[in-house]
Amino acid sequence: MQAQDLLEHVRSVFVRMTRYPDEVVVPDADLEQDLGIDSVKRGEILATLRADFGLSDALKATPDELRTVARVSDFLSRTLTARSDVAPWADVAGGGWHANGHAEPAGQVGGHAEPAGQVGGHAEPARHANGHAEPAGRASGHAAPASGPAASNGAASAAAAAGEALRAVVEALADATRHPAELLVPDARLEEDLGIDRRRRDEVRALLRQRGALPDGLAGALDEARTVGDLARLLGAPPPAQAAAARAPAAPAAQRATPAPGASLAGKTILVTGSSRGLGRAIAAKLGRAGARVVVNSFHSRDDGDAVADEIRGAGGDAVHVWGSVANPAHVDKLFEAIARDVGELHHFVSNASNGRFGPLEQTTPEHWELAFRTNVIGYHQCALRAARLMERHGGGRIVALSSNGSSRYLEHFGAMGAVKAAVESLTRALAVELAPRNVQVNCVSAGPIYGHVTSNYPDHERILPYWESRTPGGRLCTEEDVADAVLLLLSDGARMINGATLTVDGGGSLCI
Repeated sequence: MQAQDLLEHVRSVFVRMTRYPDEVVVPDADLEQDLGIDSVKRGEILATLRADFGLSDALKATPDELRTVARVSDFLSRTLTARSDVAPWADVAGGGWHANGHAEPAGQVGGHAEPAGQVGGHAEPARHANGHAEPAGRASGHAAPASGPAASNGAASAAAAAGEALRAVVEALADATRHPAELLVPDARLEEDLGIDRRRRDEVRALLRQRGALPDGLAGALDEARTVGDLARLLGAPPPAQAAAARAPAAPAAQRATPAPGASLAGKTILVTGSSRGLGRAIAAKLGRAGARVVVNSFHSRDDGDAVADEIRGAGGDAVHVWGSVANPAHVDKLFEAIARDVGELHHFVSNASNGRFGPLEQTTPEHWELAFRTNVIGYHQCALRAARLMERHGGGRIVALSSNGSSRYLEHFGAMGAVKAAVESLTRALAVELAPRNVQVNCVSAGPIYGHVTSNYPDHERILPYWESRTPGGRLCTEEDVADAVLLLLSDGARMINGATLTVDGGGSLCI
């Protein structure tokens, strides 16, 4: 097969399995940033390509080889060439090469995985979750025991425990993400290489609990792991002396709210970006129940977006789903072209799509800043301008952005996102003034920590959640439904003279934090 034919086949698989428009799946499209293909879908596509070409499930591919459509094609080209030209017994890219020409994942020989922390039978230095190696003969700050039979038995037991921990982690990751085995190597970074976000991490945590592989007191510590190996080392370590802080109580059951008098949005078409899950999903459902025709928007999962639109229609509402990333200018163009062409009108816009990193500022990279600003600020700005043009055709409209009370005060792990959300609030005030001549009002909802998807993605949330609750006058945080109610309020006729405002919805928590 010629290189161009191979590339076209790869593109066709991506188009078929994602249902994306053909013109979007270009060779240099980044699978995650441009196409929103998460770790699960990436694994499914790779499995399909392996089956198409009769390649072994054990074939090793690095995350970098799966970064763009063209790189996936190049990886397949090299693999197919190797099968034709390389002797069956040759060692290729550090993996064992079977007589059938299929590579085995590095770190495995004859189908048996090496214990975590060992390569070729030699123990590697122990590493903390922060990636720093311990001095030789020392692990977790404790001196190595004396040599001799007892020490040998202890080392063997430790190696066996490490191997069991690694196997438990890999099995849980494989079940939660459906990633191919070759991706789940100890050095693979959970977020950057495997696309495992906080929600997926919670699924892994739940699986480990169900299988009895997660000792009491280590659930919160898993949030600190950056790689597959980090997770394995945490599971293989003895549990801490003190258990982690008690888990936060479950979110109060969300009640099906009845729109307040005057809050009806019948006849209004409203775009809600980032509405395939979490808070965006709750907002979309709320607006659908209030009578609006909702334009659901997703990026990382087209299936999730379809599901939200189906749920709204199933509840008697009206909804359509339009895929695209607000951080990608080409996607924004197509998003609003689709609304103008297929929906025909737009009355209001809710800027909910968000992306960014929770964690210490010392660990925040320029890439993290760029992605956060492109989504939260630039994406909001570009969508607001495009939405205002469509609103003008109907005499005006409303725009509501989502922010956080971390924009004006310190919240642990929220330094970068706080700065980004402060920019969102500043942009809201400027847009309110400049779009007023078009009769477009622009406001912002600043939410505190809320139960649900957002909080479950937060680092060390099992410790921090009870603290936030203790600092809130009523002793409980808001729900996604509470925030959705505030959005509904700002879109209603009763808010016609509210413009350029930031409405705080946090149960009074910002008064005490």
